[in-house]
Amino acid sequence: MIKRGFIFSYTELSKIFDNVKKFEVEVTDIAGKKARGILFDQDFVIDEIKSLEDIRSKGHSWVLSSKFIKHSNLKFIDAATELSENIVYLQILRKTGDLYIGPSLDDDFFLAKLTAQKDFTCKDCMIRIV
Repeated sequence: MIKRGFIFSYTELSKIFDNVKKFEVEVTDIAGKKARGILFDQDFVIDEIKSLEDIRSKGHSWVLSSKFIKHSNLKFIDAATELSENIVYLQILRKTGDLYIGPSLDDDFFLAKLTAQKDFTCKDCMIRIV
């Protein structure tokens, strides 16, 4: 027996997914070039990213607060990397717990795929939720 409400039609499921909170993240490199993408309902990381808005990355990464790392339930994934000149990835590194931006994915916690302007570099960047 299946409880009513656990089976959705395609239309009902589409409406649910359309109402998921979406946050746009923007990363700006030292030359002013931007990379943008969407974070989906990642409330646990949105506040942490907002706290980094006035902090320039050290190379490719930002250090996240130990409180965030200690209390978050990160599920790391194996993800295929789409190598492209204008695609970069925002992720939390498994080894260090740092927020990282770079051109490839490993088995770290994937947050967002960002579309970057031509000549965007993933070093010494500023990040913000727009």
